[in-house]
Amino acid sequence: MILCNFLFKLDGTPSASNNNHPIAVPSTGGSATTFSTTWSELGGSLELDFLPPPTSTSKSTSSTAALATTSNPTSAHVSNSASRTSSGAPTGGPNCTSPGDPGLATGPAVGLAFGCLFAGALLALALGLFCSRRHARGQPSSRSQGGGGVMLLAPSSLNSLTRVLEKLPAPITHTQFEQEALQWNISISNYLENHADLLIDLSRARSQTFLAAEQLSVLAGHDAPWHRLLRDKTSRYNALRMLMARIIANKVNPETAAETSLLPKDVLTTYQDIVAGGKHNPNVPLMQNIWRAMTMNLVSTTYQTSTAASLATGTLSRSIQETTKTIRDALDPLLLRHSEPEAASEAHLLVDVVAKGTLLGLRMFEQSNPTRFFWQPSGELRDRSSEKTLIVFPGIKQRRIQPGSKDPGHESVIVQPVRA
Repeated sequence: MILCNFLFKLDGTPSASNNNHPIAVPSTGGSATTFSTTWSELGGSLELDFLPPPTSTSKSTSSTAALATTSNPTSAHVSNSASRTSSGAPTGGPNCTSPGDPGLATGPAVGLAFGCLFAGALLALALGLFCSRRHARGQPSSRSQGGGGVMLLAPSSLNSLTRVLEKLPAPITHTQFEQEALQWNISISNYLENHADLLIDLSRARSQTFLAAEQLSVLAGHDAPWHRLLRDKTSRYNALRMLMARIIANKVNPETAAETSLLPKDVLTTYQDIVAGGKHNPNVPLMQNIWRAMTMNLVSTTYQTSTAASLATGTLSRSIQETTKTIRDALDPLLLRHSEPEAASEAHLLVDVVAKGTLLGLRMFEQSNPTRFFWQPSGELRDRSSEKTLIVFPGIKQRRIQPGSKDPGHESVIVQPVRA
């Protein structure tokens, strides 16, 4: 049974004679409904306590209203309000729901829903913790003794290095090597045919002095009589071709001293340090090849080795200009004297010759196996009886590396040397 309390503020102040007026409403059968009103001098409020009536007919309700109206007009107004409330019309208050209202089932249903939701969340959390612990146990890791770092277990170092090598950019093919070498050789010939005086009598030349024999030997090798070959008109052209090719090849060969090389000095020095040490480790040769390929990839990006023209105007342009000056000094007695426009054309063509040779040298770092220039034994160059023994352009040789083996029998020739 539900007990409702209604507080009504009444406008105006009741008279003293009406401070307390109990009103009794007779029942029509069932439990009695009792009303009591109390007028307060201080608040002027009406306090109404009642019990819900049993099911009554409209006739009893009408008689009750009539009785209340006869007794007191004010009480009749209260009685009418009470009868409207007790007749079963819902008032909308949370504490005034009738016993038969289906809303009574809402509370238990909501509680049950929240309980299921909470239980499901706990179950999901437990499953997540279980799976994470099982996954952590399945990770193969080991702690290093010197610290708290995690070191993942890996296959053998040889297989790892092989996989690294397979991921590197593909080097140029041997056919491309041959094509670039051919273009370099042609550019040397074109320069000499257009800008060198092959038939000049050195006694009538403006500059009759070549570089000292020792200087030429340092630049181009000690295995050729450079002064004699350059002064002889019959061998001059081939000697000039060989001299230019040798100066440039020595400056881009990975075995050249870093101080005189066209290659980046820090890159070349590091490479030579790797080659010089750790020969007892069977993985060192393969690591050298990987480093070589990685270096070429870096150098290609840094120095823009896509073309000789871009190389000549890039980061290596200063080194190329220095080598160009060295060649011009070595050939000075035999070079034609040009006007200013022709001199600019000659300088541009010589820069292109040096840039092509530098590009070919950088390509050597791109190969997975050590690649180098090679020349025939010096005895053939000293043979005065046959001019054809002069090798005017170097060959390119590659040595295939096998772990733990330095056998030169694995060498293969990519580009054959060019004989005069």
